[in-house]
Amino acid sequence: MTDSLINQALGVVVVAAYALSTVYFLINLGSAWSEVSLWNGAFAEIFASKWATATLVDYVAGAYFTGTYLVLREKKWWKGVLWAWLSYTLGNPVLLLYASIKIAAANFNIVHGILGIRTEENERSRSAEDLLQLEERRPQDENNWSSRFFTGTLCAVLAVYIIVCMNALWTESFREGMRYVVTHKWAYTTFLDNVLGILFSMTFIAAREHPRWLNIAAIWIALAICGNAVTLIYALSIFNSALSSGVPPSSAFFRLRTASAPSEYQSTK
Repeated sequence: MTDSLINQALGVVVVAAYALSTVYFLINLGSAWSEVSLWNGAFAEIFASKWATATLVDYVAGAYFTGTYLVLREKKWWKGVLWAWLSYTLGNPVLLLYASIKIAAANFNIVHGILGIRTEENERSRSAEDLLQLEERRPQDENNWSSRFFTGTLCAVLAVYIIVCMNALWTESFREGMRYVVTHKWAYTTFLDNVLGILFSMTFIAAREHPRWLNIAAIWIALAICGNAVTLIYALSIFNSALSSGVPPSSAFFRLRTASAPSEYQSTK
């Protein structure tokens, strides 16, 4: 009972943090838009600084990860694509809204809400035949093709990310770059949008790695220092493990249980 109340309290805190962060972002977005239109000068302001450009690329890298999450999280692919499209066009407030809805629907249990894990009672009610049918709908060749697709595209995004960041390191002082980001409204708004995405990534990693607290702490620290390069590498490790185990990408991504999945992919309680 106590553990359940603690989990619910943590879920409420996360949703509240999402809401406050989104409000702060929207205030800055409105201020930036009132001075310079998104389509008439915003990108020129961002591309004028190497580090502001790197911030935009960091946002894109995180958006690829979260878009993958949204597509795989929904049982109906078109719903996932729709949510991903809305997140790409309207920014990460859409992502945090989606995550808040899922957490609230899971009675504020973060792990169940973010990963889509059923309650323990429902998990026990699923028969071995149901699990076999779930796996049969995705032949192993299809699983491998999907995992290879995600792995390849993640590598491409990571390569672009590294090139842009290395270029920024070589040509512009990090301190000067960050000073530019915080003093130019569209650059700062992009930075804040990126932070919203990182907040979600931290939640997802905590949910997926639970209860391995040392793993969570190490990944969070690396994410805070290196940005979404860590997110992409983390996703690469997921899909590489899916390739080696022959499980569907969604099973690896969410640690879902299938009939023949190794114990690594058992649902977290």
